[in-house]
Amino acid sequence: LKSGGRESGRAPAPLRGTLLVLQTSLCMLLLTAAGVFIQSLRNAATFDLGVDANRLIMFYYRNSDQSLLTSLSQQLRALPGVEAVSRSESGINGGGSYPVFFPSGDSITSMNGPIVSDVDSAFARTVGLRLQRARFFTSTDLAGTEPVIVISAATANAYWPQRDPIGECVYLGSRTTTPCRRVV
Repeated sequence: LKSGGRESGRAPAPLRGTLLVLQTSLCMLLLTAAGVFIQSLRNAATFDLGVDANRLIMFYYRNSDQSLLTSLSQQLRALPGVEAVSRSESGINGGGSYPVFFPSGDSITSMNGPIVSDVDSAFARTVGLRLQRARFFTSTDLAGTEPVIVISAATANAYWPQRDPIGECVYLGSRTTTPCRRVV
């Protein structure tokens, strides 16, 4: 650097200084952004998902043959180290959003509703959901019995802010083509 003269094609000293300040500022900005990103990742790792995600293996299988799905579930349960197997329409990622209708004369008669997913009776135990009140699905909640629905605390507070939602009836999607689902 010392041996190079002004004739070597280098930028003049003021321009070099400006570029150095600009480069240093950009580096500091990138380091700050990286620090914020790492802190966000740490916060996301400690965020309570409501499920025990550390011990879950989830995969998607698109086949409506119930006998095949039952056989697959039995084979998975027989594997060493498998504690529980459950089937869900959409896993823990959510499902469809349906309008929610209430049969009573409440002021809220319809609104675009929560995320809904059909699950089997072992789903809550399999994913590690924590029950706050009442009950989860049971093996007696089968086709041909009264349809039931399990809701989150956020849904209960949104739709029944001053009442106990247990035993309430909701219609998902349509009041005329879907059965009333009892909150359990």
